Amino acid sequence: MNFSTTFDFEKHINRIILFMLVIFFISEVATKLAYRFDLAFHNYSALVKGFFAISILIYSILNRNYYIKKVLFFLSLIMIIFISGQYVFNSYSFGEHFFENFITLSRYVFVFILSLCFFRVEIQISNRVFYVFEKIIILNSLLIIIGALFEISFFETYTTRFGYNGFFMTPSTGTYFYALALTYFSYKYFYNGEKLLELLLVLLVCFLVGTKALLLFLALTALHLFVSKKLYKIKLLYIFAGSLLILFITFKLEIKNYLITKFDILFNLYNEQGLITMLTSMRDMNFKEDFIPLVTEKWNWLNFLFGGTDFEIYRVEFEIFDVFLFFGFVGSALYLWNYFDKIIIFKKLDTFEKLQLFFLLFVALLSGNFFNNAPVSLYLLLVLSFFYSKNHADSNVEK
Repeated sequence: MNFSTTFDFEKHINRIILFMLVIFFISEVATKLAYRFDLAFHNYSALVKGFFAISILIYSILNRNYYIKKVLFFLSLIMIIFISGQYVFNSYSFGEHFFENFITLSRYVFVFILSLCFFRVEIQISNRVFYVFEKIIILNSLLIIIGALFEISFFETYTTRFGYNGFFMTPSTGTYFYALALTYFSYKYFYNGEKLLELLLVLLVCFLVGTKALLLFLALTALHLFVSKKLYKIKLLYIFAGSLLILFITFKLEIKNYLITKFDILFNLYNEQGLITMLTSMRDMNFKEDFIPLVTEKWNWLNFLFGGTDFEIYRVEFEIFDVFLFFGFVGSALYLWNYFDKIIIFKKLDTFEKLQLFFLLFVALLSGNFFNNAPVSLYLLLVLSFFYSKNHADSNVEK
């Protein structure tokens, strides 16, 4: 009996997505709690995502359609490329970190597996799902503000410098989560005339997260909206900017001392290694010390085609170089082609959305950990589903 006759996936798709949204976030909370209290096992987030990934794959294999067949074919090819690259890289054997590298592969393809749930058919994500998504953003944002006000270490982004992440474990997850939240609420306010308070909340939190990548994304978004929405015509904005400038000049020394105190590790890095190393958080050094020696000394021609690396040792964290190390020329081309054919589909986006997603990818190119960031995948697909939906497109005349 075909499994689809006993379970109508499409009928329950919104409940499934809503359940994943809640459970994924709860698993992030559980992971951070377990990690901070040094429990024997802490990675509940990976466990939950693995369960859903396997469940979605099994159901999709049993209930294939044209879209699913294409994704499954891509997953099969990228798996073959990964295994080939690993086998050649480790002198025609599987190295001691093969399992860890396989986990990294699963993070790279996790967004495609989730797409089997989101994009298997053309569906309209219910407002209830987005309502819960917004509440998660608000909850985590309030925790970040509380953490910053009372200097609660549990909510910190880093242990070495200023920044707060709420319930998220890694700086990159917080960066991309709030980049997506900023894009989502910016559209909600500037095109639908709603969610101003939520947008202001996210704007504040973007400063408190403390990552250079998010600040860059915020600056690009502000410039984009300043031009596209003609904010330069608002006189009050110039008064506000002028007031900030006067305050900065008046308290320049105090502000400088505060920043040095909060970001002392970055100032020290700037003094010792220079501006580029500070801005890239030593990624330029990773490129010189890991990427170049790896491809020149450890790779043969097959590795250039299929990649092959050990992410436990070699990682640049410039996104495109990490993808290349992992998949080589052939695998990278295959991965990126499918990513922009099946996940971020620019032809489905309007001008605002295209630019915001371009900014996101540009920031990812400089800061890394985007394509292989499993926790962000669900939030990315939610925002993309909002942008792709026909009702969303039809309900907005101004683009």
